[in-house]
Amino acid sequence: MKILKERLRDPAYIALRRTFQVWLGRVVFKRSGMTDEIPEFRDLDEVDAMLEERAAQWKDEYIRQGLVLGEASGELKRGRAVLLALLRDRFGALPQEVESAVHVLDDADQLMELTLAVYRSNSLESFFSRLHAAFGNQRQ
Repeated sequence: MKILKERLRDPAYIALRRTFQVWLGRVVFKRSGMTDEIPEFRDLDEVDAMLEERAAQWKDEYIRQGLVLGEASGELKRGRAVLLALLRDRFGALPQEVESAVHVLDDADQLMELTLAVYRSNSLESFFSRLHAAFGNQRQ
């Protein structure tokens, strides 16, 4: 930001500075989703000050969101592994089609239902019907 401010310091760039300030405030910062309140900036010094003030807050929020997404992804991965282990334990070797279908499940509730369905299914074919039904529900 400091280099940009220095390069646009010349009065010939006043319109460009103003355009850049508006673009940052109305487009970049709003779309970041990290803050609801973006003031109208009068100059690039205000933009720089706001960035310094909020950078740590945004960094912490991005890290928190990343951790939440990572935890959810890890839980799904573990859930898929448990489901596959139960299926192998109950029915033996699994067709590639079943393994592939389980690996793309992305709904934790359906994954739980299917895990319980392993014990309610009399055969792998019966379970496979439930698995296909789950994919129909995911698309809705």
